[in-house]
Amino acid sequence: TRIFQSDMNLMVGCLLIDMGEYQKSSRYFQRILQQQPNDEKIACIYSSLAQIYRLDGHYERALYYYRQAYDLNTRIRPQLHISAARALNG
Repeated sequence: TRIFQSDMNLMVGCLLIDMGEYQKSSRYFQRILQQQPNDEKIACIYSSLAQIYRLDGHYERALYYYRQAYDLNTRIRPQLHISAARALNG
């Protein structure tokens, strides 16, 4: 999504995912969540956490985060369901 392109912190977390550093990436995103970011950034982080858990074979945990991302995206931007669809796409 657009927020990944404009937010260096999220880009670093995604780079860790691409490198296969799932645990580091998960910890990184959890630290960002502790900083209480805005809802759009939280939805992106949930989507990234879902991707991490899916790639690492933790499918139930991945599904939990996909649902969180979907619910948050549909709540903050109900007229723009594209972000919600992206959250489900992984």
